[in-house]
Amino acid sequence: MKPLILTGHGLNCAREMALGFHLVGAPALVVHLNDLPQIKLLDYDILVLPGGFSFGDHLGSGRALSQRLLRAPLGQAIRQFVDSGRLVWGVCNGFQTLVQMGLLPQGCTLAPNQSGRFECRWVRLAVNPHSPCLFTRGLTHLELPVRHGEGRLLGSPPSECVPLRYADASGAPTQQYPDNPNGSPLGAAALCDPSGRIFGLMPHPEAFLRWTQHPTWTKTRDLCQRQGLPLPTDGQGLSLFRAAVSSRIATTL
Repeated sequence: MKPLILTGHGLNCAREMALGFHLVGAPALVVHLNDLPQIKLLDYDILVLPGGFSFGDHLGSGRALSQRLLRAPLGQAIRQFVDSGRLVWGVCNGFQTLVQMGLLPQGCTLAPNQSGRFECRWVRLAVNPHSPCLFTRGLTHLELPVRHGEGRLLGSPPSECVPLRYADASGAPTQQYPDNPNGSPLGAAALCDPSGRIFGLMPHPEAFLRWTQHPTWTKTRDLCQRQGLPLPTDGQGLSLFRAAVSSRIATTL
């Protein structure tokens, strides 16, 4: 699998996304947005729009980036890439951009957090088993960090197009703060298209690639040592990278 990851103009999580793919055996090319028109997109299997603050942490930044990407002839190349059956993945600001590009269910948008402030915290996520999303296939739950000021998902997407929902301590989807950091109705934390190939989410999987990145990793270490259990090896975010690579290999075969 050959991932292509965008960077530049404030996108600041490209290297972490590249590391995630590297750890699951899929070395990625990180390319600056200005150089993207010179890249033959069809030489790659997945286009990644990482997190960060392109043009600022607000929905207008996603709109600005989407307009850059939709501009001819790059827009036609991206449409051909999508129509060819390849994967597209957007995280945080990249999620905002995919919504503005119209690549995710129509009628949805992202609004300021209900708290009225930037939220930086760890959240629990329940995986929708009925979603066609290729990135979450085989998963049941996740714990990842969020860091955004505009992540409240508004609209009425089909239930199956919401692969991840913010969850409370019992694992049930919730709209209650702080388990739901932005107030998204029904706890929606992500969207996918009906094919499951285009995926956007607000939490940051690239920020939890190694288990020691979790704030309670020392507690986990001590508990495992007391009970004679093996230590974890991966952070839960890595499972999304592994699922993406596995799904592409399966569809290619």
